[in-house]
Amino acid sequence: MGTDAPSVLRKIKLGQLQGAALSSTELAQVDPDAQILTLPFLFESEDEIRAVRRTVDPLMRASVEAKGMVVLGMADGGFAYLMSTQRVHSKAELSKTKVWAPQGDIIATRTFEAGGVRPVTLPTADVYVALSTGLVETVGNSPSGAIIFQWHTRLKEMVDLPMTCLIGYLVVDGKAFAKLAAAGQQIVRDEMNRVFERIDANNRRDNVAARDVLVKQGMEIVPPAPAERTEWIEVGKPDERLLR
Repeated sequence: MGTDAPSVLRKIKLGQLQGAALSSTELAQVDPDAQILTLPFLFESEDEIRAVRRTVDPLMRASVEAKGMVVLGMADGGFAYLMSTQRVHSKAELSKTKVWAPQGDIIATRTFEAGGVRPVTLPTADVYVALSTGLVETVGNSPSGAIIFQWHTRLKEMVDLPMTCLIGYLVVDGKAFAKLAAAGQQIVRDEMNRVFERIDANNRRDNVAARDVLVKQGMEIVPPAPAERTEWIEVGKPDERLLR
């Protein structure tokens, strides 16, 4: 939702809207814990994400509900990777490029800063133009996300190091949801759970296919050196630098 997220949340609070699809960064305006699964370098594989989500998803839903909203679905969009118009084989090379961080994403901004990179913060909707004009040279996104937004037409290289898990939420206002009978609420929850299980499965397949497409279209996928991988994982540890 980009720059519209604050106004959407405000309209939900005023009763002018009853729900929205939000990124973890956007939902963090309601519940800061919404970003718990998206801390940098927290996971190394999709299997790890799925295992942790079996425990964390119910806790996350309860946390958001305590803030007045009901989570009808959580979608795993896969891992975000660094992609660039420039060579970024190391943190030193990365620091010489113009790196994008999503507007309002404090964790992403502080992670880059802890790694010696001062990012350019922009709404997602502005990134394609920023890549076209050179305002931004390096971005983070999933393989399928880079294609959906057409960013891949401007990018040349992807660093093969999962940065963060991308989680999206479908939420509705708790007061509006409470107007449904208990049986109706359960039907909605059960059906949406089935829908989002299919969405997660589709997203996983789409990212595998998108990665192949990126390679076929000339993007170079570069594995980081072991020392670089270790340094970035250390930078991304969820300590005071990221959470305060």
